[in-house]
Amino acid sequence: MKPGPLIEAPGSLAQGIAYLVLENIRQPSLSMDALLAVLSQGEQERVARYRFEDDRLRAQVAWGLLRTMLGRILDEDPRAIEFVRNEFQKPLLRTGPSFSMAHSGNWVLLGVTAGGRFGIDIEALREIPNLLDLAGIAFSRDEVAELRSYFEADRLLAFFRGWTRKEAFTKAIGGGLSVPLKRFAVSLAPRVEEALKWVEIPSEVQVPWSIRPLPEMPDAMSALSWDQPLEGTRWVDPASLGS
Repeated sequence: MKPGPLIEAPGSLAQGIAYLVLENIRQPSLSMDALLAVLSQGEQERVARYRFEDDRLRAQVAWGLLRTMLGRILDEDPRAIEFVRNEFQKPLLRTGPSFSMAHSGNWVLLGVTAGGRFGIDIEALREIPNLLDLAGIAFSRDEVAELRSYFEADRLLAFFRGWTRKEAFTKAIGGGLSVPLKRFAVSLAPRVEEALKWVEIPSEVQVPWSIRPLPEMPDAMSALSWDQPLEGTRWVDPASLGS
């Protein structure tokens, strides 16, 4: 299942729109050879070093789709695009679009926007032992209380809603594990227009942050976060990136 409706790969980005690509590594729309061909030499070598096939597939699909999409938007050879990394090793472009990648299980999720700080996350659903203990480490007091309010049978889905929303926010900020997870709170509810409830991180209090849940799938949850006004999302057909 893929969220839709799908649009053709854009040649330019509209303000206020997040362009998203969802791909299944088991059934990629583009050939693995085509995705590998657009990677830099260093990326190809890094992919080849992965010990497990699933890790190799996820990296190859994620970076291949990213370079292919950015090449179309920037009108450049995908292989020639140069990335830089911030102090927390988040990959960025020196100028131009913002982007974020995530992968889990069989899924790769890619997002591109015209600018600003942007992050996405996707998590394949799986059983988690000691769920409340983990929530006590990663969630704020309000989030833990909300999680406890759910029937036990519903807590796993609520946890993953919260986890993906929080992870998208930390990836957008770009600080990785340095972002204090208990200093902001999200809703764990399944159908909310805006998931962010409050922020107590001094540098971010006045920023117009948005955290939006993406359509739930039977086997995965996902979310995005952006520090710009979000007018909507567009789901890009990954097959159109090959045309």
